[in-house]
Amino acid sequence: MSSFTWDQGLNLSLKTILLEYDPDRLRAVYWIDSDVNQIIMQYSLATNELCMTANILGYLILDTCIPITMEEWNGSDGFWHTLSFELLGNHLVGLRDDIQLFEVYDDLLLQVSKTGYIRLVCGNGQYCYDDLVVSSLVNQEYLCGDANADEVVNVSDAIYILNYIFLPASPAPDPPLSGDVDCEGNINISDVIYIINFIFSGGNPPCDTDGNSDPDC
Repeated sequence: MSSFTWDQGLNLSLKTILLEYDPDRLRAVYWIDSDVNQIIMQYSLATNELCMTANILGYLILDTCIPITMEEWNGSDGFWHTLSFELLGNHLVGLRDDIQLFEVYDDLLLQVSKTGYIRLVCGNGQYCYDDLVVSSLVNQEYLCGDANADEVVNVSDAIYILNYIFLPASPAPDPPLSGDVDCEGNINISDVIYIINFIFSGGNPPCDTDGNSDPDC
């Protein structure tokens, strides 16, 4: 594939299938930028897992795997599954069938070049990818703390973030930056506490950590 240049963020999405007659059943999709930084999503037959890695400036900032059932490895389910990732600022997420499985916040991601190309690996030369889409993202306008995107910050946003943290199938804040209310660069229980303090105890507004009416993130 020829090179692709993105604007503020990058989205890559494609469908893949695991076939019974493919001897090594290897599936991998690489994004390689002009500085040879790599973001990879790969099925591993050796461990029956889907893994995502991000190697930026020689640092492995993400290296996580989740199990895949044997029913998929032997091809009996016959389904195509969508893999995708989004890179926006210092935030990278990986999804499978629209369920977020991987996530990392790291300022090294800001060093990823905005031009790169895709490499697809498919075992034994079989047809195993379809519907490849690469698109450029722009930063969404959002209200900090409005995790559920209903245009108001209230206790439902704290519950939304709480579900996202502790229930694996729950969706992420939309956009993800809306849930980082304490400007620490990630989404965790401290963001829930921050919103609760803002609503019930007169705490600082979301993203205004010093209370000077000037957003800090």
